[in-house]
Amino acid sequence: MATSYSKLTRTLSKLSIDAPEVIAARMQMFAMPGAMLSARDRTEFARMYLEKQAAAVESCLSLWQNTVQVCQRAWTDLMLGQPATGPSAASVANMTDTALRPYQKRASANARRLRRRQ
Repeated sequence: MATSYSKLTRTLSKLSIDAPEVIAARMQMFAMPGAMLSARDRTEFARMYLEKQAAAVESCLSLWQNTVQVCQRAWTDLMLGQPATGPSAASVANMTDTALRPYQKRASANARRLRRRQ
């Protein structure tokens, strides 16, 4: 099983490769027709906007869920008379990975789809 650090590294690597490719493909697509966008380009523009909103909501929800779990562990420790500990570095890496994964999944899917479109 992969460690939290290797998962985060993989997610960041994929995101750093796919996101610029998607941005470049979309900018090229929008620059080509000039002022008049085709129906296909308008659909792509709407998709771009809506996907970012959906990824942001997913990311926030995953961060909220992980934060609640960390707080619950801390309160449980305090109620049991144990010293409360904060999140470990591995836990923070896992939280960061789960927050970035919605963006990475969409960027990878868009990169594959836009490669086929060209």
